[in-house]
Amino acid sequence: MGQADVRRAAALPVLPREVLEHVIAYLAIPASEGDWPATQTLMRLSAVCRLVRHWALTALYDVLVLPRHVREFRRWYARMREAKPPIPCVGYVRALFVGIDDITRLTQASAGWEAELLRLLHYCGSTIEYLSLWHTESRALLRDAAQVSGQHTHAAWAVGEATMADTEDVDEEEAQAPPADHDMPRWLQDELARAPAEAVARQHLAHFPLVPRALPKPAAWRQRPRARLCTPRCLSLVMYYPFYENERPELFARMVLWSRVEELDVFVPMEPQKTLRLLAQLGHTPLWRLRISAPHATIAIESLSDRWSNASDVLLALVSHPDLERALVNELRGRATDDAHVLEAACLRFLAGESIPVVSDSLHEVRHWQALLRVRLTVTQKNQAVWGKLRHRLWDFRERTQYQRPGAWGELLRD
Repeated sequence: MGQADVRRAAALPVLPREVLEHVIAYLAIPASEGDWPATQTLMRLSAVCRLVRHWALTALYDVLVLPRHVREFRRWYARMREAKPPIPCVGYVRALFVGIDDITRLTQASAGWEAELLRLLHYCGSTIEYLSLWHTESRALLRDAAQVSGQHTHAAWAVGEATMADTEDVDEEEAQAPPADHDMPRWLQDELARAPAEAVARQHLAHFPLVPRALPKPAAWRQRPRARLCTPRCLSLVMYYPFYENERPELFARMVLWSRVEELDVFVPMEPQKTLRLLAQLGHTPLWRLRISAPHATIAIESLSDRWSNASDVLLALVSHPDLERALVNELRGRATDDAHVLEAACLRFLAGESIPVVSDSLHEVRHWQALLRVRLTVTQKNQAVWGKLRHRLWDFRERTQYQRPGAWGELLRD
C-alpha cells in the first residue's frame, strides 16, 4: 500500500500530485538565479521518492546557469562528480548558460577547467537545446578535437569515453581497446576492485559512460547506446580565435556542434571577414536564423525561402559579391554607411537578381524585397558591444529559455 493510500485510510488529507508538481516547478526560476533556500529545498525533495526526485531535478537543472568564477565552477563540478550517482543533472539540462571569468593566467590552481566543462557538455549533450557560451569556453569548444569526426584522434579530455560515435576512420581495435587506468575516475576503480565488472556496468550504465577495464566486456556495455556530443538547437557563442585546425573551412563546416543548430548568434570581437566566410559554410545545417554581432554593428538574417537552403546560404550568396562582402565587413569594423537601409536594400536586390543601385526610398524597398524573397535582413549600427557583455547575454538567455520571449531577436530582427 502506498503512502497516499495509507493517509486516505487514516482519513488524513492528501495533497494532489498536480499541486505538488506545480509547487516544485515554482522553485525553478529562483533556483536558477542562485537562491540557496530554493536550491536546498529542491535537493532535499529529490530524496523523497522517484517521482518527486524527477520533478525536483527537472526544476533544479532544466535551466542551468553555471557559476561565474572558475574556482566556484570547479567546486560545483567536483560536487557533481562526487554525488551518488555521479553527475545527477544528466538527462535534465535543457538550457545551459556558461559565462566563466577565466583567471587561469593568474593562478595555476584554476587551470584545467576547460576540460571539465567539455566533459559536462558531453554528459548532458543529448538533452541540451539552448546553449550560451562566453569567451574562453567558446574557444575551448571550437578547439575541441572531438568535434570533427574522422579527422582527429580522441580528444585528451574524453579518453575512455564514447565521444566518437560517428567516427569512420578510427581503427576498430584501437577504438575498442581499454584506456589506461589513470584515465579512469578513482571512484570507478574502487567499484571495480570491490565488485564484478558486470555488476558495476549495470549500476552505472546510465550515469557514467566509461568502458570497464575487465575483459571480456559485459553485454550491457557492448549494447549500450553511444553518447553523443552537445548539439543544441539554439546556440550563442563568441568567435574567440584562434581555434587552430578547426579554422579550416572544411573542418569548421563538419563540426558536430552545428548539426542541429536552427538559431545561431555569434559575437565577433575580432576577424570579422574570416568569421563571415566560416559561417557561410554552414549551408547543410537547419539554420534559419543567423545573427552576427560586433562592437559596432549587428547583421541579422532570417530565411524562410525555398531559394536558399538556410540563413547561412543567404550569407554565402552575399559574401560571394566582393562589394557587398566589403560593405558588411566595414559595418562590423565600425566604418558604417550613412544609412543602414541602403545596404540592406542593396543586399536584397542582389539576392533577387536585380542590379544593386537602389532608389531613394530604401526602407520601402527593403520591405518590398523582404516580403517577396521571404528573407529578413537587418543591419543595426552603433552600440552593439552589449551583446558581448555577460549581463546582456544572460538576459537574452533567460528571455528565450525561461520566459519564451524573443529576447535579442525581437530587437535586432526588425520587420
